[in-house]
Amino acid sequence: CINDLLPFVKIDAKSEDLVRTIHSAKGTGFNNVLVHFDELNDFEKYIINSTENIVSTTDDCRIYYVGCSRAKNNLFLNIPKINEDIRSELNKRNVDVIEL
Repeated sequence: CINDLLPFVKIDAKSEDLVRTIHSAKGTGFNNVLVHFDELNDFEKYIINSTENIVSTTDDCRIYYVGCSRAKNNLFLNIPKINEDIRSELNKRNVDVIEL
């Protein structure tokens, strides 16, 4: 659960910290990365429909790009409950969906 991780996230993260905010992860890479989306709408906009928003200069677009591009081996996306359209789109892209 994301709430179990939050106590370990520090805004003033040091280079040896394993759990960081997206802002403090800029310029680094990690074997495994978890990016949390509060809203399904943000997931659709910045991941599913990313080619339409890639030139966006909004902070959200840049933040999600930095977060998702830090993963060396595994990228985990925590999103609100998805609908069948999103599940179908993810399956087409060979993305595993695990519901907890």
